[in-house]
Amino acid sequence: TATATATATGSPASSASAAAPPSPSPGAAAPAPAADAAATSAAVPIVDPQAYVDRLLRERGYDGTTYCTLESGYYCRPTPHQEASYGIELVRAVRDGDATHLGALLRAGLSRNPCNAFGESIVHMVCRRGRADLLEVLAGLGASLQVSDDFGRTPLHDACWTALPDFAVVDRLLRRDPHLLRMCDCRGGAPLAYVKRDNWSRWVEYLASRADEFWPYRVGAGLRGLAAGAAEDPPPLVGREPDSCPVPDPPGAASLEMARLVASGRLGPEEARRRRDEWEEV
Repeated sequence: TATATATATGSPASSASAAAPPSPSPGAAAPAPAADAAATSAAVPIVDPQAYVDRLLRERGYDGTTYCTLESGYYCRPTPHQEASYGIELVRAVRDGDATHLGALLRAGLSRNPCNAFGESIVHMVCRRGRADLLEVLAGLGASLQVSDDFGRTPLHDACWTALPDFAVVDRLLRRDPHLLRMCDCRGGAPLAYVKRDNWSRWVEYLASRADEFWPYRVGAGLRGLAAGAAEDPPPLVGREPDSCPVPDPPGAASLEMARLVASGRLGPEEARRRRDEWEEV
């Protein structure tokens, strides 16, 4: 069982493999117009979103305990097929925002959760770039959103790390698993600790707008918060051991060698599918 950790509200620590997040690529959600931003600033106090959601959870009857991602079922070391499916052509499709090409590559037999040896995945990259359209392609083809890299970061950490938040991405993640907000990286940083100060008001406004959807009042909860002894069950994956929920290979998975060829751009996705179909007929 994962060990509960204290909620972190400071800035996220950087790792050797973590670079500063890039600005969203063309096509990412644009910031609110100036008039809307001004109205938001007037209506929403400048408060740390982690502190805001902690108070919100208490008021609605949730204990808000956080957990170490690396000690749970969210963390699984990459499978050989995941690593073989991660290559420059796949990364290029994400950087170019080419949803059609991304889908074609995945349907050629690649893993739905391609990642490098450190667990840094295409799902993480898409969320960090604020590309809800690409996330829909991945999720629609069966990608898991309940994953973690070796630093303990989930895709929600990356969605919080963006220069400009794309709340369509955040909606997709939290509607799949609202417990992602409670999962911390290896240094205790929860996703909201990654939010840039300039975006605090936007995030508080978003969290307030989704409170009833994700955190309805629990029975007996009120303005005084969580009743004594009203313990909240931990997230289901917190009760699972690390490496206990590996990403499965997709139906019709390409061989490791073919996956490497497709992911690197040395073999086109249509040619890969043709070869696979021929082998299946033999």
